[in-house]
Amino acid sequence: MSHRLPAARRYIVSMSATSAGHRYWAIQFGVAIAGLVLLPVFGIALSVSSREYRGLGVIVVLCAAPFVVLLVWVGRQYRAYPREQRLIYGWAVMQQTHPVWLVRARPQLRIMATARRARDGKMSRQELLWLQSLKPKNPYPGVLPPV
Repeated sequence: MSHRLPAARRYIVSMSATSAGHRYWAIQFGVAIAGLVLLPVFGIALSVSSREYRGLGVIVVLCAAPFVVLLVWVGRQYRAYPREQRLIYGWAVMQQTHPVWLVRARPQLRIMATARRARDGKMSRQELLWLQSLKPKNPYPGVLPPV
């Protein structure tokens, strides 16, 4: 199965408009690496520092295992698509995320489904303009499809 956009719908990515897309992937990799490094360090320090908490330290080290899976999954997702599709996906996710204190935050699965549609070139110009209007300071990382 090819993940390339059809030639008529392929977008040209401008370098100045890609910060939101890059930021999304940087956050994903950062969280995975931080959990993978910090949990074992903290668990080992806890085990060494106190006999009383040695078992808890082992549990904390084992809690790093999901971060290994997360890092592998994020790496595969990153390499599975061409650069412009990665940037569009990241941009669409970042456009829909809001600070935690906002009451009307969208559910994560809906955000990812919308981003997947944008990445695959299945969103209309109006839908992309709606996403753009959510955070006008983050421009769309490409050329909008024709009307």
